[in-house]
Amino acid sequence: MLAVGTLVAEGKFRIDRMIGRGGMATVVGATHLRLDQPVALKVLLPDLVPNKEIVERFVREARASAQLRGEHACRVSDIGTLEDDAPYIVMDLLEGSDLASLAKAGPLPAPLAAEYLLQACVGVAEAHALGIVHRDLKPANLFLTRRPDDTPLIKVLDFGVAKAQAACDFTLTETRTVLGSPSYMSPEQLRSAHHVDVRSDIWSFGVILYELISGCRPFRGESITDLALHIAMDPTPPLAGRVPPGFEPIVKRCLAKAPAERYPDLESFAQALAIHAGPSGPGLAAAVSRLLHRAPRSSRDSGARAVVAAPIVEPSVVSTQVSIDTGARAEAAAAASSAPDGPASANRGAGAVA
Repeated sequence: MLAVGTLVAEGKFRIDRMIGRGGMATVVGATHLRLDQPVALKVLLPDLVPNKEIVERFVREARASAQLRGEHACRVSDIGTLEDDAPYIVMDLLEGSDLASLAKAGPLPAPLAAEYLLQACVGVAEAHALGIVHRDLKPANLFLTRRPDDTPLIKVLDFGVAKAQAACDFTLTETRTVLGSPSYMSPEQLRSAHHVDVRSDIWSFGVILYELISGCRPFRGESITDLALHIAMDPTPPLAGRVPPGFEPIVKRCLAKAPAERYPDLESFAQALAIHAGPSGPGLAAAVSRLLHRAPRSSRDSGARAVVAAPIVEPSVVSTQVSIDTGARAEAAAAASSAPDGPASANRGAGAVA
């Protein structure tokens, strides 16, 4: 169905190339033949199509993403169903690389990392203003592309997608387990994905910032349970290398175990980070503030509704998550054997892979 050269959606699109495959969807580069424009098609995997709950969540992703109009969100322009009943999402075709690929080359200078994170904050602030919490922020979901004037542009991918983490390699996601990527999840999200708020996204930004600056994540483990114990109980390790004065406290506040001790919103986080982001910092922080304080679009457009996808969680994972508590190390360690194993997902090139 998605072979190169194939016409799909009643001849509307021609498949041009494979971009990647994740635990929930395949993403291909295609041409919209009626408009003669390149697009990315995100198509739900065939074995998930019979699952109505997953199909509904896939559609919710499209609806959530379609509400975001700013340049820092990957634009969703349409949804539909292919001839084999697989739902698809039509998105901007992005050229560039995600920050996970960029980070493999080594740590980034602190001002550059701060600028990239502030751009991402602008995209996520638009979502927060609409009541959407991302819940899966990570370097692989921050895509570096270029504006027409060749200036760098960060796009935030995969709003509202329920994802699961493959065991061992916590940079990849697999559906049917937990929502999000455990290495970047806050302690409260590891316990229950149902009750997180914007401060969980701020935790994820702290992990991303730590990784971009130091070249490694602050918390690691041999299983999801082991990782979750470190996240819940261990202090944040000092940042390696040369870090500008005042930078490390920002990261540590993002990674406070208690949500009340973190930055309360993206505005305060962006303002703190702006002084380290060079000339663009103040303007990006101001953009975050404007987005968070403007009138909600729902008050101007009665058809706009904020949508956040609910998690897809297996019962075996729920028992593991519930056991993770700062006062329950023994119980959680005993549950480690129930941590899920799964196949690794393909790395993305351009576009968004669930």
